[in-house]
Amino acid sequence: MYFAFMRTKQPERIREVLNMVYVDKQSVDADLVASIENPANDPAAPEVFYLVSNTVGPTVYVDSLLAQLRVPLLLLWGDRDPWITPARVGGGGGGVAAAQRVMDLYPSAVKVGLDSGHCPHDDTPEAANAALIGWLNGLPKEQQQAPAASAAAAAAAAAPGTA
Repeated sequence: MYFAFMRTKQPERIREVLNMVYVDKQSVDADLVASIENPANDPAAPEVFYLVSNTVGPTVYVDSLLAQLRVPLLLLWGDRDPWITPARVGGGGGGVAAAQRVMDLYPSAVKVGLDSGHCPHDDTPEAANAALIGWLNGLPKEQQQAPAASAAAAAAAAAPGTA
């Protein structure tokens, strides 16, 4: 496992993987590579890599998490994501099948497909931002304010010295 980690964190390998999952190859620049390489140089990084690669504890499926969700959900989907493949989601259709599965589990979700790869927010930021802003603007006003209010309440509850 350690040798896999050492190979994975090499800048050449990081760039190779990013070029597989980004549609806009110009987005794969030195800054992006460094943003992944730098955390991998932290002394605790090999342990984190091991823990992420070898799930510890009970398996949690997205099905059960979606059943608990009570807020609007946007699937900002990179339609050219090579990692969400038919082999990973079962059956044909690749990412389309995966997105449809989420939609089946959470029918009120909204899917916006983008001509993008695995990281649409970074690969095609203009299109991702436009889709996100359009979706947010389409939410009822009470739902637009609810996430901010929930985040503020959670932050206040977590602050030391508050009750």
